[in-house]
Amino acid sequence: MGQVKSGNKPLKSGAPLCKALARSRKIVLKVGSNVLTGADGEVNHHVLRNIVRQVNELIKRGKKVVIVSSGARGAGYGRIRKWKLKPALNYNQALCAVGQIELMKNYQRGFDRYGRHTAQMLLISDDFDDRLRYLNIRNTLTTLLGEGVVPIINENDSVCTDEIRIGDNDNLAALITTMWNADVLVILSNVDGVYGRQGKNGRRELMKVFRKAGEFDQIENIGRSKWGSGGIHTKLAAARRVGELNISTVILNGLERDVILKALDGKYEKGTVIIPRGKIVPGKKRWLAYGKRPRGKLIIDSGAEEALVKRGRSLLPVGVELVEGNFEAGDLVSIMSTDGRLVGRGLVQYGSDELRKILGRKLSEIEAVLGYKTFDEVIHRDNMVIL
Repeated sequence: MGQVKSGNKPLKSGAPLCKALARSRKIVLKVGSNVLTGADGEVNHHVLRNIVRQVNELIKRGKKVVIVSSGARGAGYGRIRKWKLKPALNYNQALCAVGQIELMKNYQRGFDRYGRHTAQMLLISDDFDDRLRYLNIRNTLTTLLGEGVVPIINENDSVCTDEIRIGDNDNLAALITTMWNADVLVILSNVDGVYGRQGKNGRRELMKVFRKAGEFDQIENIGRSKWGSGGIHTKLAAARRVGELNISTVILNGLERDVILKALDGKYEKGTVIIPRGKIVPGKKRWLAYGKRPRGKLIIDSGAEEALVKRGRSLLPVGVELVEGNFEAGDLVSIMSTDGRLVGRGLVQYGSDELRKILGRKLSEIEAVLGYKTFDEVIHRDNMVIL
Protein backbone atom coordinates (compact mmCIF):
# COMPACT_ATOMS: atom_id res chain seq x y z
CA MET A 1 0.00 0.00 0.00
CA GLY A 2 1.40 3.39 -0.96
CA GLN A 3 2.46 5.98 1.58
CA VAL A 4 1.16 9.56 1.74
CA LYS A 5 3.34 11.96 -0.24
CA SER A 6 4.79 15.04 1.48
CA GLY A 7 6.87 18.17 0.96
CA ASN A 8 5.94 21.61 -0.40
CA LYS A 9 7.33 25.14 -0.45
CA PRO A 10 5.49 27.88 1.46
CA LEU A 11 3.26 30.30 -0.41
CA LYS A 12 3.02 34.03 0.05
CA SER A 13 0.49 34.83 2.75
CA GLY A 14 -2.94 35.83 1.50
CA ALA A 15 -2.95 33.41 -1.46
CA PRO A 16 -6.52 32.72 -2.74
CA LEU A 17 -6.30 29.05 -1.68
CA CYS A 18 -5.35 29.97 1.88
CA LYS A 19 -7.99 32.70 2.06
CA ALA A 20 -10.79 30.42 0.87
CA LEU A 21 -10.06 27.95 3.69
CA ALA A 22 -9.09 30.40 6.43
CA ARG A 23 -12.33 32.37 6.25
CA SER A 24 -14.50 29.23 6.15
CA ARG A 25 -16.17 27.93 9.29
CA LYS A 26 -18.41 25.29 7.64
CA ILE A 27 -16.57 22.84 5.38
CA VAL A 28 -17.89 19.99 3.22
CA LEU A 29 -15.01 17.59 2.53
CA LYS A 30 -15.51 15.23 -0.40
CA VAL A 31 -13.06 12.30 -0.46
CA GLY A 32 -12.75 10.45 -3.79
CA SER A 33 -12.49 6.71 -4.40
CA ASN A 34 -9.10 7.20 -6.01
CA VAL A 35 -7.84 8.71 -2.74
CA LEU A 36 -9.19 6.13 -0.29
CA THR A 37 -8.73 2.90 -2.23
CA GLY A 38 -6.03 1.49 -4.49
CA ALA A 39 -6.39 -0.50 -7.70
CA ASP A 40 -7.01 -3.62 -5.60
CA GLY A 41 -9.90 -1.91 -3.82
CA GLU A 42 -8.33 -2.13 -0.37
CA VAL A 43 -8.65 0.92 1.86
CA ASN A 44 -5.42 2.93 2.01
CA HIS A 45 -5.10 3.17 5.78
CA HIS A 46 -2.20 5.66 5.66
CA VAL A 47 -4.27 8.11 3.63
CA LEU A 48 -7.48 7.62 5.60
CA ARG A 49 -5.73 8.14 8.95
CA ASN A 50 -4.14 11.32 7.61
CA ILE A 51 -7.50 12.66 6.45
CA VAL A 52 -9.06 11.87 9.82
CA ARG A 53 -6.19 13.61 11.63
CA GLN A 54 -6.67 16.73 9.49
CA VAL A 55 -10.43 16.77 10.11
CA ASN A 56 -9.81 16.51 13.84
CA GLU A 57 -7.40 19.44 13.66
CA LEU A 58 -9.90 21.51 11.66
CA ILE A 59 -12.53 20.86 14.33
CA LYS A 60 -10.05 21.85 17.06
CA ARG A 61 -9.55 25.13 15.19
CA GLY A 62 -13.26 25.87 15.47
CA LYS A 63 -14.46 24.62 12.08
CA LYS A 64 -17.37 22.26 11.42
CA VAL A 65 -16.73 19.47 8.90
CA VAL A 66 -19.09 17.17 7.00
CA ILE A 67 -17.44 14.32 5.07
CA VAL A 68 -18.87 13.02 1.79
CA SER A 69 -16.95 9.81 1.21
CA SER A 70 -16.69 7.61 -1.87
CA GLY A 71 -14.95 4.25 -1.98
CA ALA A 72 -17.65 1.78 -0.89
CA ARG A 73 -17.62 -0.34 -4.05
CA GLY A 74 -13.83 -0.60 -4.13
CA ALA A 75 -13.69 -1.35 -0.40
CA GLY A 76 -16.32 -4.04 -0.90
CA TYR A 77 -14.18 -5.81 -3.47
CA GLY A 78 -11.09 -5.33 -1.33
CA ARG A 79 -12.91 -7.04 1.52
CA ILE A 80 -14.42 -10.12 -0.18
CA ARG A 81 -12.45 -10.38 -3.46
CA LYS A 82 -15.53 -11.26 -5.53
CA TRP A 83 -17.67 -9.85 -8.36
CA LYS A 84 -15.00 -7.50 -9.71
CA LEU A 85 -15.77 -8.31 -13.33
CA LYS A 86 -19.56 -8.58 -12.96
CA PRO A 87 -21.10 -5.38 -14.40
CA ALA A 88 -24.66 -6.25 -13.40
CA LEU A 89 -26.33 -3.70 -11.11
CA ASN A 90 -27.11 -6.23 -8.38
CA TYR A 91 -23.42 -7.13 -7.99
CA ASN A 92 -22.37 -3.48 -7.83
CA GLN A 93 -25.05 -2.91 -5.20
CA ALA A 94 -23.82 -5.93 -3.24
CA LEU A 95 -20.22 -4.68 -3.32
CA CYS A 96 -21.34 -1.28 -2.05
CA ALA A 97 -23.32 -2.89 0.77
CA VAL A 98 -20.24 -4.82 1.91
CA GLY A 99 -17.86 -1.93 1.36
CA GLN A 100 -19.89 0.68 3.24
CA ILE A 101 -19.36 -1.28 6.47
CA GLU A 102 -15.65 -1.52 5.74
CA LEU A 103 -15.38 2.22 5.13
CA MET A 104 -17.28 3.21 8.26
CA LYS A 105 -15.33 0.77 10.37
CA ASN A 106 -12.10 2.43 9.28
CA TYR A 107 -13.41 5.95 9.74
CA GLN A 108 -14.67 5.22 13.25
CA ARG A 109 -11.43 3.49 14.17
CA GLY A 110 -9.52 6.58 12.99
CA PHE A 111 -11.69 9.05 14.91
CA ASP A 112 -11.58 6.85 18.03
CA ARG A 113 -7.98 7.99 18.46
CA TYR A 114 -9.26 11.52 19.05
CA GLY A 115 -12.31 10.61 21.12
CA ARG A 116 -14.78 11.55 18.39
CA HIS A 117 -17.92 9.75 17.26
CA THR A 118 -19.01 9.37 13.64
CA ALA A 119 -22.46 9.03 12.09
CA GLN A 120 -23.41 7.44 8.77
CA MET A 121 -25.97 8.98 6.41
CA LEU A 122 -26.89 7.16 3.17
CA LEU A 123 -28.98 9.23 0.75
CA ILE A 124 -30.77 8.98 -2.60
CA SER A 125 -32.08 11.68 -4.93
CA ASP A 126 -35.65 11.37 -3.58
CA ASP A 127 -34.38 12.62 -0.23
CA PHE A 128 -33.59 15.95 -1.87
CA ASP A 129 -36.77 16.13 -4.00
CA ASP A 130 -39.07 16.03 -0.99
CA ARG A 131 -38.95 19.32 0.95
CA LEU A 132 -39.71 17.70 4.34
CA ARG A 133 -37.06 15.00 3.92
CA TYR A 134 -34.63 17.67 2.71
CA LEU A 135 -35.21 19.68 5.89
CA ASN A 136 -34.89 16.55 8.04
CA ILE A 137 -31.48 15.79 6.53
CA ARG A 138 -30.35 19.34 7.29
CA ASN A 139 -31.71 19.15 10.84
CA THR A 140 -29.93 15.84 11.45
CA LEU A 141 -26.66 17.33 10.19
CA THR A 142 -27.06 20.35 12.44
CA THR A 143 -27.78 18.17 15.47
CA LEU A 144 -24.83 15.86 14.88
CA LEU A 145 -22.40 18.73 14.34
CA GLY A 146 -23.74 20.58 17.38
CA GLU A 147 -22.98 17.52 19.50
CA GLY A 148 -19.47 17.11 18.11
CA VAL A 149 -20.25 14.07 15.94
CA VAL A 150 -18.62 13.85 12.49
CA PRO A 151 -21.24 13.07 9.78
CA ILE A 152 -20.02 10.80 6.98
CA ILE A 153 -22.32 10.79 3.95
CA ASN A 154 -22.50 8.56 0.88
CA GLU A 155 -25.08 7.74 -1.76
CA ASN A 156 -27.11 4.66 -0.83
CA ASP A 157 -25.64 2.66 -3.71
CA SER A 158 -26.91 -0.66 -2.38
CA VAL A 159 -30.50 0.29 -3.29
CA CYS A 160 -30.00 2.86 -6.06
CA THR A 161 -31.22 2.42 -9.62
CA ASP A 162 -30.76 4.86 -12.50
CA GLU A 163 -34.11 6.50 -11.68
CA ILE A 164 -33.15 7.46 -8.13
CA ARG A 165 -29.39 7.87 -8.41
CA ILE A 166 -27.80 11.17 -7.46
CA GLY A 167 -25.12 10.32 -10.03
CA ASP A 168 -21.73 10.75 -8.41
CA ASN A 169 -20.40 11.93 -5.09
CA ASP A 170 -19.15 15.24 -6.51
CA ASN A 171 -22.80 16.01 -7.23
CA LEU A 172 -23.83 14.70 -3.80
CA ALA A 173 -21.18 16.89 -2.15
CA ALA A 174 -22.55 19.92 -4.02
CA LEU A 175 -26.08 19.10 -2.83
CA ILE A 176 -24.91 18.82 0.78
CA THR A 177 -22.86 22.01 0.46
CA THR A 178 -25.84 24.05 -0.77
CA MET A 179 -28.28 22.43 1.68
CA TRP A 180 -26.07 23.15 4.69
CA ASN A 181 -25.03 26.53 3.28
CA ALA A 182 -21.37 25.66 3.81
CA ASP A 183 -18.61 28.22 3.28
CA VAL A 184 -16.43 26.01 1.11
CA LEU A 185 -16.48 22.66 -0.70
CA VAL A 186 -13.12 20.87 -0.48
CA ILE A 187 -12.63 18.02 -2.98
CA LEU A 188 -9.79 15.56 -2.42
CA SER A 189 -8.69 13.77 -5.60
CA ASN A 190 -5.54 11.99 -6.76
CA VAL A 191 -4.33 14.96 -8.85
CA ASP A 192 -2.72 18.21 -7.71
CA GLY A 193 -5.58 20.35 -8.97
CA VAL A 194 -7.15 21.25 -12.30
CA TYR A 195 -4.90 21.19 -15.35
CA GLY A 196 -5.49 22.99 -18.65
CA ARG A 197 -5.39 21.37 -22.03
CA GLN A 198 -2.13 19.89 -23.22
CA GLY A 199 0.07 22.52 -24.89
CA LYS A 200 2.46 22.19 -27.84
CA ASN A 201 5.24 21.28 -25.43
CA GLY A 202 3.19 18.28 -24.24
CA ARG A 203 2.61 19.77 -20.78
CA ARG A 204 -0.52 20.79 -18.95
CA GLU A 205 -0.41 23.88 -16.78
CA LEU A 206 -1.89 23.72 -13.28
CA MET A 207 -4.74 26.24 -13.10
CA LYS A 208 -4.54 27.54 -9.54
CA VAL A 209 -7.44 29.99 -9.62
CA PHE A 210 -10.71 30.01 -11.58
CA ARG A 211 -12.63 33.27 -11.59
CA LYS A 212 -14.95 32.75 -14.57
CA ALA A 213 -17.09 29.74 -15.45
CA GLY A 214 -15.86 29.98 -19.06
CA GLU A 215 -12.40 28.93 -17.91
CA PHE A 216 -13.83 25.45 -17.24
CA ASP A 217 -13.78 24.82 -20.99
CA GLN A 218 -9.98 24.94 -20.99
CA ILE A 219 -9.47 21.66 -19.13
CA GLU A 220 -9.51 17.98 -20.02
CA ASN A 221 -11.34 15.28 -18.07
CA ILE A 222 -8.53 13.48 -16.27
CA GLY A 223 -8.20 11.89 -12.86
CA ARG A 224 -10.94 9.26 -12.89
CA SER A 225 -10.15 5.94 -11.22
CA LYS A 226 -11.45 2.43 -11.88
CA TRP A 227 -13.59 2.57 -8.72
CA GLY A 228 -14.81 6.16 -9.22
CA SER A 229 -17.70 7.53 -11.23
CA GLY A 230 -16.49 11.06 -11.89
CA GLY A 231 -13.42 12.90 -13.11
CA ILE A 232 -12.38 16.54 -13.25
CA HIS A 233 -15.49 17.52 -15.20
CA THR A 234 -17.83 16.33 -12.43
CA LYS A 235 -15.75 18.25 -9.89
CA LEU A 236 -16.01 21.44 -11.93
CA ALA A 237 -19.74 20.86 -12.40
CA ALA A 238 -20.03 20.70 -8.60
CA ALA A 239 -17.93 23.86 -8.30
CA ARG A 240 -20.10 25.67 -10.82
CA ARG A 241 -23.22 24.65 -8.91
CA VAL A 242 -22.08 25.82 -5.48
CA GLY A 243 -20.42 28.89 -7.00
CA GLU A 244 -23.79 30.13 -8.25
CA LEU A 245 -24.80 30.27 -4.58
CA ASN A 246 -21.62 32.17 -3.61
CA ILE A 247 -19.69 29.18 -2.22
CA SER A 248 -16.01 28.54 -3.00
CA THR A 249 -14.56 25.19 -4.11
CA VAL A 250 -11.02 23.94 -3.43
CA ILE A 251 -9.54 20.91 -5.23
CA LEU A 252 -6.50 19.28 -3.62
CA ASN A 253 -4.43 16.12 -3.92
CA GLY A 254 -5.69 13.92 -1.11
CA LEU A 255 -2.61 11.67 -1.34
CA GLU A 256 -0.45 14.58 -0.16
CA ARG A 257 0.28 14.45 3.56
CA ASP A 258 -1.57 17.13 5.55
CA VAL A 259 -2.64 18.82 2.31
CA ILE A 260 -5.68 20.57 3.81
CA LEU A 261 -3.75 21.96 6.76
CA LYS A 262 -0.89 23.08 4.53
CA ALA A 263 -3.30 24.86 2.23
CA LEU A 264 -5.05 26.45 5.20
CA ASP A 265 -1.71 27.67 6.62
CA GLY A 266 -0.52 29.04 3.24
CA LYS A 267 2.18 26.38 2.86
CA TYR A 268 0.94 24.57 -0.26
CA GLU A 269 1.99 25.59 -3.76
CA LYS A 270 -0.44 23.45 -5.74
CA GLY A 271 -4.21 22.95 -5.67
CA THR A 272 -7.01 24.84 -7.41
CA VAL A 273 -9.53 27.28 -5.95
CA ILE A 274 -12.73 28.29 -7.76
CA ILE A 275 -13.79 31.78 -6.70
CA PRO A 276 -17.60 32.14 -6.55
CA ARG A 277 -19.40 34.82 -8.51
CA GLY A 278 -22.93 34.01 -7.37
CA LYS A 279 -25.19 35.48 -4.72
CA ILE A 280 -26.27 34.45 -1.23
CA VAL A 281 -29.63 32.67 -1.53
CA PRO A 282 -32.11 31.96 1.31
CA GLY A 283 -32.85 28.37 2.38
CA LYS A 284 -36.02 27.57 0.43
CA LYS A 285 -34.60 29.06 -2.75
CA ARG A 286 -31.39 27.01 -2.31
CA TRP A 287 -33.65 23.94 -2.37
CA LEU A 288 -35.36 25.21 -5.53
CA ALA A 289 -32.00 25.99 -7.13
CA TYR A 290 -30.25 22.68 -6.58
CA GLY A 291 -32.08 20.44 -4.12
CA LYS A 292 -35.15 19.30 -6.00
CA ARG A 293 -34.86 17.83 -9.53
CA PRO A 294 -36.56 19.74 -12.37
CA ARG A 295 -39.32 17.79 -14.13
CA GLY A 296 -39.50 19.92 -17.26
CA LYS A 297 -38.61 23.23 -18.93
CA LEU A 298 -40.36 26.46 -19.79
CA ILE A 299 -38.89 28.49 -22.65
CA ILE A 300 -39.68 32.18 -22.11
CA ASP A 301 -39.40 35.25 -24.36
CA SER A 302 -37.05 38.19 -23.81
CA GLY A 303 -39.78 40.34 -22.27
CA ALA A 304 -40.55 37.73 -19.62
CA GLU A 305 -36.85 37.24 -18.93
CA GLU A 306 -36.40 40.96 -18.30
CA ALA A 307 -39.46 41.01 -16.02
CA LEU A 308 -38.09 38.11 -13.95
CA VAL A 309 -34.45 39.11 -13.77
CA LYS A 310 -34.56 42.91 -13.63
CA ARG A 311 -37.96 43.68 -12.12
CA GLY A 312 -38.49 40.72 -9.79
CA ARG A 313 -41.86 39.75 -11.27
CA SER A 314 -43.73 36.43 -11.35
CA LEU A 315 -43.91 34.42 -14.58
CA LEU A 316 -47.18 34.83 -16.50
CA PRO A 317 -48.56 32.66 -19.36
CA VAL A 318 -48.08 35.42 -21.93
CA GLY A 319 -44.28 35.17 -21.57
CA VAL A 320 -44.05 31.38 -22.09
CA GLU A 321 -43.18 30.30 -25.64
CA LEU A 322 -42.67 26.54 -25.24
CA VAL A 323 -43.28 23.78 -22.70
CA GLU A 324 -40.93 20.78 -22.57
CA GLY A 325 -41.59 17.61 -20.60
CA ASN A 326 -44.58 16.32 -18.67
CA PHE A 327 -45.20 17.56 -15.14
CA GLU A 328 -47.93 18.32 -12.63
CA ALA A 329 -48.83 21.47 -10.73
CA GLY A 330 -46.35 21.85 -7.85
CA ASP A 331 -43.44 20.28 -9.74
CA LEU A 332 -40.14 22.08 -10.21
CA VAL A 333 -39.22 23.24 -13.73
CA SER A 334 -36.25 25.03 -15.27
CA ILE A 335 -36.89 28.44 -16.80
CA MET A 336 -34.87 28.83 -20.01
CA SER A 337 -34.23 31.69 -22.41
CA THR A 338 -34.86 31.25 -26.15
CA ASP A 339 -31.10 30.89 -26.70
CA GLY A 340 -30.77 28.05 -24.19
CA ARG A 341 -29.54 29.88 -21.08
CA LEU A 342 -30.78 28.83 -17.64
CA VAL A 343 -32.67 31.81 -16.21
CA GLY A 344 -33.96 30.17 -13.05
CA ARG A 345 -36.09 27.44 -11.52
CA GLY A 346 -39.50 27.44 -9.88
CA LEU A 347 -42.60 25.53 -8.80
CA VAL A 348 -45.34 25.64 -11.44
CA GLN A 349 -48.96 26.31 -10.56
CA TYR A 350 -50.28 24.61 -13.70
CA GLY A 351 -49.43 21.19 -15.16
CA SER A 352 -47.74 20.78 -18.54
CA ASP A 353 -51.00 19.90 -20.38
CA GLU A 354 -52.69 23.03 -19.04
CA LEU A 355 -49.70 25.22 -19.85
CA ARG A 356 -49.56 24.06 -23.45
CA LYS A 357 -53.11 25.35 -23.86
CA ILE A 358 -52.53 28.77 -22.27
CA LEU A 359 -48.92 29.61 -23.21
CA GLY A 360 -48.70 33.04 -24.77
CA ARG A 361 -52.21 33.91 -23.55
CA LYS A 362 -53.27 37.00 -21.58
CA LEU A 363 -54.68 36.61 -18.07
CA SER A 364 -58.16 37.47 -19.31
CA GLU A 365 -58.08 34.47 -21.67
CA ILE A 366 -57.09 31.71 -19.23
CA GLU A 367 -60.60 30.89 -17.94
CA ALA A 368 -62.06 30.87 -21.43
CA VAL A 369 -59.44 28.38 -22.63
CA LEU A 370 -59.33 26.06 -19.58
CA GLY A 371 -62.85 26.55 -18.25
CA TYR A 372 -61.35 27.74 -14.94
CA LYS A 373 -58.55 29.92 -13.61
CA THR A 374 -56.88 28.86 -10.36
CA PHE A 375 -53.94 31.29 -10.54
CA ASP A 376 -52.78 34.27 -12.57
CA GLU A 377 -49.13 33.22 -12.37
CA VAL A 378 -47.48 30.22 -13.98
CA ILE A 379 -44.76 30.52 -11.31
CA HIS A 380 -45.13 32.94 -8.39
CA ARG A 381 -42.06 34.98 -7.51
CA ASP A 382 -41.97 33.49 -3.99
CA ASN A 383 -41.57 30.00 -5.49
CA MET A 384 -38.83 30.96 -7.95
CA VAL A 385 -35.07 31.39 -7.81
CA ILE A 386 -33.21 33.37 -10.47
CA LEU A 387 -29.81 31.91 -11.40
